[in-house]
Amino acid sequence: MEERNKVIKVKHNRSTVLMGDGAELKGSLRALPVEHGAKHFHVTQWKSIDDSFTWKVETDKSGEYLITLLISGFESEVELKCGDIKLTTQVNYRWDRRDIGSIYLKEGLNLITLKALQVGRDLELYSVELLPIDIKPIIEKRVMELRSNTQWMRDAKYGIQFHWTSLSQPRYGVKKPYAEAVQDFNVEAFASMVYETGAGYVTFTTSHAEYYFPAPIQAIDRIMPGRTTQRDLIQELIEALGAYNIRLILYYNPGHEHWQEPDGWWKRIGFDPENPTIFFEHWCAIIEEIGKRYRSGLAGWFFDDGCVYYPLNLDFERMTLAAKAGNPNRVICYNSWIWPRFTDFQDYFCGEGYNWLYIKDYLPQDGSGIFTGGPQKGLQAHANFILESRWCHDLPNTPIPPPQIPKEKFLEDIRAAVSRGIVPSVNLEIYQDGTISPLSMEYMKALKELVKNSI
Repeated sequence: MEERNKVIKVKHNRSTVLMGDGAELKGSLRALPVEHGAKHFHVTQWKSIDDSFTWKVETDKSGEYLITLLISGFESEVELKCGDIKLTTQVNYRWDRRDIGSIYLKEGLNLITLKALQVGRDLELYSVELLPIDIKPIIEKRVMELRSNTQWMRDAKYGIQFHWTSLSQPRYGVKKPYAEAVQDFNVEAFASMVYETGAGYVTFTTSHAEYYFPAPIQAIDRIMPGRTTQRDLIQELIEALGAYNIRLILYYNPGHEHWQEPDGWWKRIGFDPENPTIFFEHWCAIIEEIGKRYRSGLAGWFFDDGCVYYPLNLDFERMTLAAKAGNPNRVICYNSWIWPRFTDFQDYFCGEGYNWLYIKDYLPQDGSGIFTGGPQKGLQAHANFILESRWCHDLPNTPIPPPQIPKEKFLEDIRAAVSRGIVPSVNLEIYQDGTISPLSMEYMKALKELVKNSI
């Protein structure tokens, strides 16, 4: 965990993030443990009006700052204090972005304190954001200039997602080394299979758990040779899927699973919570090279583990510029899991979990699918979820299990979600040879038939 109550330097050109688990915590408050030295979660056990968060912030010039809380709770009221200014707000929503007003920061050191005036139920905090008040209209203009049209996602009706990785197992026998599995991957058979599912796009995992990428990317090789492949599987997927008018989105994880290895990817990429500059520059270089390589062939990015990027207070605008290199129409999301959006510099909501198929709050009745308010305001509604048992089929000598959702329920839930403008991505387990379960294919063929007839 990062040092608690350290002095945080205020940024003048974008938001400054004050993480709940980085504050001085008093009372019953408990910060959830940091995972992999990188993934930060929220603060729980907010049970008393005597509990409080305190942050030390420093600025080299005085000014007015807008305050936003990433907060969750019901029948609650909280107060943020800085100097003589007190801001209060009601909290009655499961994870919201609450704009509560502005404070004045004097030049030098300032103390910001947050406490509850009324605890209510299930009160929890992820973060507080400070934004210079004069920067807000500039940021809003730049957000809209970078925002991509997601109509094609809604036109696709639904997509499928595959965690095909270095951990993927065959149905029988010993799994191949990653580079060999990439070399042997049957792209034409895979594209034909996807076409049979009726999906309008594929979200294909590149790095997850272990960091590998199935193409020759120089920015990766400069950091750690042996993590790319000679075969450009991504380009071949773009072409094979494109023959069926199916688009490709790439899932990308920063690769933190082996964070304790002394000479592993996490160390090589330069991850350091106290000084994330090297990590950030490497990330942008990798993503930009990939984007320029595939240009319009790469329709989107799904960036997992936003709870790695957000606590570092990285420049999401620059990240999104790198992610749209070669194709300004490319759609982007940063996975904020259960929390509100971490940035407006993205196009669609990740929506991790089957429950996001049911969301109705702030969605227009006309099915246009863009949240008009709330925690995901401005983003395309989207949900991605597991159909069978696991994201990745990583169990050796084990068949892919049957779908965990009854077929009629699955079909009706997808139909209803699509009618409200939500774009579902169905995660299917996949064997190392690129094949899927016949039972799961039955579900997808039934969905394809439903889409043809009624959606």
